[in-house]
Amino acid sequence: MIDEITWDLILKFNDQYFPGWKDRDPIYYSNAMAGEVGEVCGLTKKMAGGGTHFDKEEPNLLEECWDVMIYMVIMLQSQGYSCSDFGDAFFDKLEILYKRMEEEVS
Repeated sequence: MIDEITWDLILKFNDQYFPGWKDRDPIYYSNAMAGEVGEVCGLTKKMAGGGTHFDKEEPNLLEECWDVMIYMVIMLQSQGYSCSDFGDAFFDKLEILYKRMEEEVS
C-alpha cells in the first residue's frame, strides 16, 4: 500500500512541474498508466527470455512499477480521491476477496 507521505510527494511534484494536471480528463491518466503497464509486461517478457531483442542491462522493474503507481495516484487525486480513500478501498476489496475465496473453498 502507498503511504500519505509518498502520495503527497507525487502530488507536490505534479503541482510543481505540471500545473493544471488536476483539470485533465481521467482518461489521460488511465491511458498513460496502461502504457506503463505495457512497459512492465515487456520487461517481464524479456526477463523470462521472450521477445526478439536481448537486453544485457538489468531491467528496472521497480522503476516501471512506480511509473504505474504514479499515474494511478494522480488519476485518483484528479477525481477527488485521497490516499485515505484508497487505503479504505483496499481493505474493503480485501474483505470481498476473502469472502469470495471462502465461498469457493466451501
